[in-house]
Amino acid sequence: MFNALSVLKKGDKVAIVAPSGKIKKDDLEYGIQILQSWGLVVEIGQNVFGNDSYFSASDEKRLSDFQEALDSDEYKAIFCARGGYGSVRIIEQINWQHFIKKPKWIIGYSDITLLLNKIQSFDIPCIHGPMPASFSKYKDNKSLTYLHQLLFDGGYSFQLPIENIVFLNEPLNPIEEIVTGGNLTLLQSSIGTSYALQTKNKFLFIEDVDEYPYKIDRMLYHLYHSGQLNSVYGIILGNFKLLPQENAYPFELTSILKSFNLPTLKLIIQNFPAGHDSYNYPIVMGKSINLSIHRHSVQIKVEI
Repeated sequence: MFNALSVLKKGDKVAIVAPSGKIKKDDLEYGIQILQSWGLVVEIGQNVFGNDSYFSASDEKRLSDFQEALDSDEYKAIFCARGGYGSVRIIEQINWQHFIKKPKWIIGYSDITLLLNKIQSFDIPCIHGPMPASFSKYKDNKSLTYLHQLLFDGGYSFQLPIENIVFLNEPLNPIEEIVTGGNLTLLQSSIGTSYALQTKNKFLFIEDVDEYPYKIDRMLYHLYHSGQLNSVYGIILGNFKLLPQENAYPFELTSILKSFNLPTLKLIIQNFPAGHDSYNYPIVMGKSINLSIHRHSVQIKVEI
C-alpha cells in the first residue's frame, strides 16, 4: 500500500535542492517566481548555487542539502532544480528513514530518475515533471498548468489522438495501471542496483535526449535482455529528441519494441508529451494512470 500524500495549499513551504548539475541563477529565478505565484513559501538549499566542476557543489554538499530537505518536517515538497549528472554519486549515501515515515512530494526528471526509482522502492509515489530551472521553456504550453493542478487539485486530464495508441493485445477499457520509468539512459544504468526499475504489471514510461539512434536501440535491448520488459503491461514513449546519425539504419521505437514479442505487453502509447522537450506533462510515478479509449481519442487522467 502506498503512503498517502496530500495536495499542497497556499502557504506551504517547499524546498529547492540541486542533487545534480550546476545551476544558472537567472534560470532558477523564474522558477522561484512561478512557485511563489502559486502561494508557496520557497526555500533554497544552501549549496544550490555552488560550482564544483560539472556539479552544483561537491558530493558532500549536494548530499547535505538533499538530506536536510528530506529530514525537515517543514517542507511539503522538494523540487529538484535541474538534472544533468550527479545523483548517482550520492544516492547510496542518502538516509531515507525519516522520509519513509513522513514522506513528501519529490519532483524532478532526467538525472533525478534514479532518485525517483529509489523512492518508489519504498512504495512511495513521486512526480516525474518540470524542474524550476527550466520552467521558462514551458511558457507556451500546459506543462506548468498541469503541474499546478496535480499538486494543488490532485490531478489533471488531457486527450491524445487514438492514432498515438498501438494495440498489441486487446486491453480492458478503461485502463488503470501503475506507471514507472523515466530517462532511458538512467533506467538502463540502474540495472543491477538497489534502485533498479520494477516494471511487473506496470506502464513503463521512457524518454531521452541527445542520443544517437543506435544507442537508444542498444539500451532498449539491454532492458529486454535483462528481463526488465518481461512482465510490463504497457509502454509509454515520451519525448525522444535524438542526434542525427550518418548512415543510419531505419529506426523506429515502436517497431523495435514490437519485435521483442513481449507476452504481457498490451499497448504502446506514442508521443506522450513528457521529457526533455518544450512539453513536459507531469506523471505520478508509483501510482495508476487512467486511460479511457474512445473512437478518435484516448482520455488520460493523472492523479495523486
